[in-house]
Amino acid sequence: MIKLYVEICGGDNDESREYEISQELAELLKQWAHRDEQADDEKTSHEVELDLTGDELFGLINNTDDLPKQIAEELNSICDDADYEAYELAVASFLETDPPTEFFFDESMPEDIEDGLFIPSLSFEQYLKDTYEEDDEYDDDDARNEYYEAISDEYVKWVDTLNPIQRANRYGLESDATLPEYHYTFENIIVEE
Repeated sequence: MIKLYVEICGGDNDESREYEISQELAELLKQWAHRDEQADDEKTSHEVELDLTGDELFGLINNTDDLPKQIAEELNSICDDADYEAYELAVASFLETDPPTEFFFDESMPEDIEDGLFIPSLSFEQYLKDTYEEDDEYDDDDARNEYYEAISDEYVKWVDTLNPIQRANRYGLESDATLPEYHYTFENIIVEE
C-alpha cells in the first residue's frame, strides 16, 4: 500500500490528509519531486519527501504532454479534494476570526425546511394549533413569520453543526468575500508493507 500525505492549510487552520495512491502515480510524483537530482537511496526508500505545492503541481500537470489518462484522473481527483478541503478550512478560519454580524436565516430557514434539511421539533401546523383557536382569523404570512421566530434558536443550533461552507451560505457570506490564504502541499509518500 502506498500512501500520499498532504498538508492542507486555510487561514489559521491546517490538517494533514492521507490518500492511497497507485504505484504509477507514486513513481510520477517521485520524478517530479526530484527532477533536478535524485539520490539512489531515494529511489528505493519506503519514505520519499516530495514538498510539492499545489501551484507547482498545477504547472507540472499542465506542462506534461504524455500524462496517462488514468494517472491524470487520479492526480486531479486528489488535487481537487485537497484544494476544496483547504478552501473549507479558510472559510472556517474566516468564520472564527471575522464572524458575520448579519444572518440571512429568513431566506435560508424556509428553504432548508422545504428541502427537508432542517426538521424543527415543532411543525408550522402544530404551531398554528398551539397558538390559535380553531375560529381565529390570522394572516398566514404573519403567522409563518412568528413561527420562524419561535424556531429560530433551534435553527441557529442546527446551522452550527454544518460544515463551514454550508454555514457560510446560511450566513450570506458573499462569494467575493476576502478569505484567508489557503493552499496544500504534497508532503511525502510512504510505502507500507
